[in-house]
Amino acid sequence: MNPEGLPQGKVGKLQRNTTDDCKHKWMACLDVKNTPFFMCIRCEKTIINLEDFENQIRKHERKKVADEMQKLKEDVKHFREALKLANNLIGYLKDKCGD
Repeated sequence: MNPEGLPQGKVGKLQRNTTDDCKHKWMACLDVKNTPFFMCIRCEKTIINLEDFENQIRKHERKKVADEMQKLKEDVKHFREALKLANNLIGYLKDKCGD
Protein backbone atom coordinates (compact mmCIF):
# COMPACT_ATOMS: atom_id res chain seq x y z
CA MET A 1 0.00 0.00 0.00
CA ASN A 2 2.78 2.40 -0.80
CA PRO A 3 2.44 3.90 -4.29
CA GLU A 4 5.46 5.51 -5.87
CA GLY A 5 6.36 8.86 -4.39
CA LEU A 6 4.19 8.40 -1.28
CA PRO A 7 6.14 8.32 1.98
CA GLN A 8 5.50 5.51 4.43
CA GLY A 9 2.84 6.38 7.01
CA LYS A 10 0.57 4.96 9.71
CA VAL A 11 -2.51 3.03 8.62
CA GLY A 12 -5.67 3.54 10.61
CA LYS A 13 -9.02 1.81 10.53
CA LEU A 14 -10.63 0.41 7.42
CA GLN A 15 -13.81 2.17 6.40
CA ARG A 16 -16.47 1.48 3.81
CA ASN A 17 -15.99 3.59 0.70
CA THR A 18 -18.95 5.95 0.28
CA THR A 19 -17.49 7.98 -2.59
CA ASP A 20 -17.82 7.54 -6.33
CA ASP A 21 -14.07 7.95 -6.85
CA CYS A 22 -13.41 4.23 -6.71
CA LYS A 23 -15.52 1.10 -7.28
CA HIS A 24 -13.99 -0.89 -4.43
CA LYS A 25 -15.72 -1.21 -1.06
CA TRP A 26 -13.00 -0.54 1.50
CA MET A 27 -10.54 2.25 2.14
CA ALA A 28 -7.85 2.79 4.75
CA CYS A 29 -7.33 5.96 6.71
CA LEU A 30 -3.66 6.89 6.31
CA ASP A 31 -1.57 9.41 8.17
CA VAL A 32 1.47 10.57 6.21
CA LYS A 33 3.51 13.37 7.75
CA ASN A 34 0.51 14.31 9.95
CA THR A 35 -1.71 14.67 6.85
CA PRO A 36 -4.63 12.25 7.02
CA PHE A 37 -6.25 10.98 3.84
CA PHE A 38 -8.11 7.91 2.61
CA MET A 39 -6.79 5.37 0.15
CA CYS A 40 -8.44 2.40 -1.53
CA ILE A 41 -6.85 -0.80 -0.24
CA ARG A 42 -7.18 -2.60 -3.59
CA CYS A 43 -6.19 -0.10 -6.28
CA GLU A 44 -4.23 2.24 -3.97
CA LYS A 45 -6.08 5.24 -5.35
CA THR A 46 -6.25 8.23 -3.03
CA ILE A 47 -9.94 8.74 -2.31
CA ILE A 48 -9.99 11.94 -0.30
CA ASN A 49 -7.17 14.14 0.85
CA LEU A 50 -8.86 15.64 3.89
CA GLU A 51 -7.04 18.98 3.63
CA ASP A 52 -8.15 19.39 0.02
CA PHE A 53 -11.62 18.19 0.98
CA GLU A 54 -11.89 20.74 3.81
CA ASN A 55 -10.61 23.48 1.49
CA GLN A 56 -13.22 22.49 -1.10
CA ILE A 57 -15.94 22.68 1.56
CA ARG A 58 -14.74 26.12 2.69
CA LYS A 59 -14.55 27.30 -0.92
CA HIS A 60 -18.07 25.99 -1.56
CA GLU A 61 -19.36 27.71 1.60
CA ARG A 62 -17.70 31.00 0.61
CA LYS A 63 -19.21 30.72 -2.87
CA LYS A 64 -22.61 29.94 -1.38
CA VAL A 65 -22.41 32.99 0.92
CA ALA A 66 -21.21 35.16 -1.98
CA ASP A 67 -24.13 33.95 -4.13
CA GLU A 68 -26.58 34.72 -1.32
CA MET A 69 -25.06 38.19 -0.87
CA GLN A 70 -25.37 38.84 -4.61
CA LYS A 71 -29.02 37.76 -4.51
CA LEU A 72 -29.67 40.04 -1.53
CA LYS A 73 -28.00 42.96 -3.35
CA GLU A 74 -30.24 42.34 -6.36
CA ASP A 75 -33.31 42.13 -4.11
CA VAL A 76 -32.37 45.44 -2.44
CA LYS A 77 -31.86 47.03 -5.85
CA HIS A 78 -35.31 45.86 -7.01
CA PHE A 79 -36.87 47.03 -3.74
CA ARG A 80 -35.33 50.49 -4.15
CA GLU A 81 -36.62 50.71 -7.73
CA ALA A 82 -40.10 49.68 -6.57
CA LEU A 83 -39.95 52.25 -3.75
CA LYS A 84 -39.00 55.01 -6.21
CA LEU A 85 -41.90 54.04 -8.48
CA ALA A 86 -44.29 54.01 -5.51
CA ASN A 87 -43.08 57.47 -4.41
CA ASN A 88 -43.49 58.77 -7.96
CA LEU A 89 -47.02 57.35 -8.09
CA ILE A 90 -47.89 58.92 -4.73
CA GLY A 91 -46.54 62.28 -5.93
CA TYR A 92 -48.50 62.01 -9.18
CA LEU A 93 -51.73 61.14 -7.36
CA LYS A 94 -51.23 64.03 -4.90
CA ASP A 95 -50.77 66.43 -7.83
CA LYS A 96 -53.88 65.14 -9.63
CA CYS A 97 -56.18 64.70 -6.66
CA GLY A 98 -54.81 67.19 -4.17
CA ASP A 99 -53.99 66.50 -0.53
